[in-house]
Amino acid sequence: MVLVTHQGVAEAAPRPIISGVYHDQWRKTHTGWRLAHRAAHVDGDAGF
Repeated sequence: MVLVTHQGVAEAAPRPIISGVYHDQWRKTHTGWRLAHRAAHVDGDAGF
């Protein structure tokens, strides 16, 4: 899960601005499992 928040200097608490999920691909190496690729997929229209 991805949850990006923003908190202004005068704000008492952070507010969520973007949410989504990570889709990860793992690869096994001789030293253990390694993250080979990560993509973030944002829910809805983030306005970017």
